[in-house]
Amino acid sequence: MKKGCRVKSVFVLSVFSIPVFCADIGSDTAPTRFNTKQTVNDGDRIAGFAALEGGFEIVGSTATGTFDSFFPVSSGIELNCGTLILNRDFIFGDVAEFTSLGNITGQRHTMEFSATVTLVPFGTGGAPEDCSCYLNGLIDSASECGEVWTVDWSHDDQFIITGLACECYDRLKIYSFSGTELTQRLVSTLGSTSVVYTIRWRPNSYQFAVGRPYPAGGSEFRIFEFNPELDTINEKSVINFNRSVKAVSWHPSGDYLAIAMDDSSKEIAVYSVNSGGIINVVPIAVVNLNPSNFVTRQSMDWSANGDYLVVGTDNPYYADELRVYEFDDVGETLLLNASHSFGHHVYSVSWNKTYTWLLGAGTNGGTERLFVFEHNGTAGTLTQRASSGNEVYTTPSVNAIDWSPDGLCLVIGTQYASASDRIHEFQTFSYNRSTYELKIVSSVSLADDTKDVRWSHDGKNIALGSDIQQLRVYSSGCDCADGCVVFSDLNLFTNNDVTFRNCCITFDGESLISGRGNCLTFLPTCTIRIGNGASLQLKDLTLKGLDNNNFGCLDNLGTVSFHDVHMVLDNDYSFTVGRMDVVKDLKVSGEEHTFSYRSTEESFIRERGRLIMENDTTFSYDPLSASNQLINLTAETSEIRLNGATLHATSTGLVLTKGILSVDRNSFVSSDAVVEAEAIMFGDGVDIANDLQIQELPAGNLDIVQGIALFNNVGG
Repeated sequence: MKKGCRVKSVFVLSVFSIPVFCADIGSDTAPTRFNTKQTVNDGDRIAGFAALEGGFEIVGSTATGTFDSFFPVSSGIELNCGTLILNRDFIFGDVAEFTSLGNITGQRHTMEFSATVTLVPFGTGGAPEDCSCYLNGLIDSASECGEVWTVDWSHDDQFIITGLACECYDRLKIYSFSGTELTQRLVSTLGSTSVVYTIRWRPNSYQFAVGRPYPAGGSEFRIFEFNPELDTINEKSVINFNRSVKAVSWHPSGDYLAIAMDDSSKEIAVYSVNSGGIINVVPIAVVNLNPSNFVTRQSMDWSANGDYLVVGTDNPYYADELRVYEFDDVGETLLLNASHSFGHHVYSVSWNKTYTWLLGAGTNGGTERLFVFEHNGTAGTLTQRASSGNEVYTTPSVNAIDWSPDGLCLVIGTQYASASDRIHEFQTFSYNRSTYELKIVSSVSLADDTKDVRWSHDGKNIALGSDIQQLRVYSSGCDCADGCVVFSDLNLFTNNDVTFRNCCITFDGESLISGRGNCLTFLPTCTIRIGNGASLQLKDLTLKGLDNNNFGCLDNLGTVSFHDVHMVLDNDYSFTVGRMDVVKDLKVSGEEHTFSYRSTEESFIRERGRLIMENDTTFSYDPLSASNQLINLTAETSEIRLNGATLHATSTGLVLTKGILSVDRNSFVSSDAVVEAEAIMFGDGVDIANDLQIQELPAGNLDIVQGIALFNNVGG
C-alpha cells in the first residue's frame, strides 16, 4: 500500500523522534526555520521553503530522502550511508559540517561546500562515534518454510546456524557466509517434529548445543559437531530431560554449558563438557527458582570473563525477573549476586562483550522495554543507567538483544511494531558510557516478529531470524554496504581547502569537482573511484595525497578529465585503468616521483590542453598492452611540456604525433628500447600532418640519457 505524504508539524523532545514516513519537512508555500536537527526517514522530502539551521540526518542506509529546498543547510549533515536525491542545488551554510557520508543522486545539480567545510567527514575520529552501530543494508537472505526462531554465528564467522519452526519439518539449517552471499550447506529434521527453541555454537569449535520444547522424542537437549568438509553433523551428546529446554549458553572457556529448562527442581543448571562434546550428565551447579518461575527462551548469557551468568524470567509475580549469578568453577557453585524487578517478563538479556560491567535487557511490558544496567559484582548491585520505549504508544516486546563486539552498540529484535512505535522490529542503538545516553542509530521495519539477532564476532554483520520466514544478514559498521558511497551526476564545488579521510566515494554518471583554486587532499584512508563507464572532471584545484590505491577508474570506460589541475605527488602514481582527458592544464610536481601511464586505453590532450611535468618528475609510458600510440595529442596546440623533467618509455615504445613537445631547463628523454621499433618517436614518418613540433625555450635543453629516441617528422 502506498503511504500518503504529510507535513511534519509535531516535535517531540526525547531519545527518539517518532517515525513519520513519506513526509515533507517544511512546506513549499511558507518559509519555516528549523533550529533543531531534522530526521529524514525513508521517502521523506526536505521541502522548498525549509530552512534547516539545525542540520539533518538520514535514519540509515536503507532510507532515501529528497532535497528540494532553496535554502542553505547549516550545522551537522549526516547521511548515515543513506541516499539523498537532489531536486535542487544543495548549498552548505556558513557553519555546516559534513559529519557522515552517504549516497548522493545529483541529477546534474550542485553540492557546494561553504568555506567552513575543510574536513570530510568531519569529527575527531573522521566518523561519528556511533558509526559502528549503523545498519548499512541487507547483504543476503535465505527463505525458509517457516519461522526462524534462533540464529548464531560460528566462532570464525564462516557459518550461520538456524533453528526453525517449519511446516515442512526442517528444524535446523547451516549456511556458509562468504561476506556477500549465503550458501545452504546442511538441512536436518533432528529426528522429530518438535521446533527448535535455541541453538548456540561452542567457542572455538564447530560443536553446537540445541534446546527444544518437550516432548522432542526424548531429545530436548543435544550437542552436535558440524563437519564443513562433508557438510554433515554428528551427535555427540543427548539428554532427555522430559522438560522443555528454553535457553543454552556456553561459558567463554567452552568448558561449561548453562542450560535453562522448565524443571521446578533445577530451572538453571551448569554442566561440564569435554573437548569431544561429551557432556557430564551430572550438573556441577544448579539453581532452583521460585515455583512457576522459569527462564524465558534464549534469555541467558555469560559475562565475557565467565564470572557471571545473567538470566531473565517469565513470572513477574515472584519479582526479580532479571538475575545475575556468580559462577565459581572451582567450588562448583552458582550463587545469586544481584537482581532487579520490572513487574514484567524479561524476554532477552545480553552481557557487554567489552565493558564487562554492562548488560542489556528487554521486557514485554511497560512504556520502556529496553534497558542498560551497570553491574557491581563486589557490591552485588544492578544500577539502571538507560532505557527506551514509548511514552504514549504501545511498545512491542523486546524478543532478542545483543551487544556489538566493540561494546558500543546494541541490536534488538521485537514483536511486530506499528508505524507509530519508536521501537521497530529490528533496530540498533548506541550507548554512551559517560552520559548514559541510549540513542537509536538505525531501524528496519519487518512487519512481523523478530525472534533472534546476533552480531558476528568481527562486528561487521548481524544475523536476524524472524517470523517473515527468512534468515537475513545485514552489514554494520562505519563503512557503508560495500565500503563505498556513490555520488552520481553531481557537481561538487569547494570554497576552501578540503581534506577527505575515512571514506570511499564512487563517482557515477557525469560528475565534477571544482576547487575554485583551492586544494583537495585525499588521506590514505580515503579512496576515490570513477565508476564503470563514468566520468569525473577535476577543475581549478590542487590535488594532493594520490597513490596507486586511492584514486582511479573501475573500468576502461571510465574517464578522468583535467582542467587547470596541479597534481602534487607525494608518492609515485600509476594511472592503470580508464582514460585521461587533459582539457586544459594538468601540472604534475613532486621531486623524484613518477607519473606512470599504464592503462590500455587511449588518452587525450585536447586543443590548447597541456600536460606539464615539473622539475625532477618523470612521465613514464608503461601501458599494460603492446600499443605505443595511446597518448593522443589531438591538435597542433596540444602540448607536453618538460620543465626540468624526464619523458620515459618502456620497451613498448611511444609515438607522439601532432601537437608540441616543449622543453624548459635541463630535461631528459629515457627509453628502455634496444631496437628502433621500441623507440620513443617524434612524428610517425608517414604524414606531415602528424609531425610533432619540438620547442626548446631559451633555458631549455633536451638530453637523451638512455635507449633510443627518433626524430621521425616528415617535414624535417
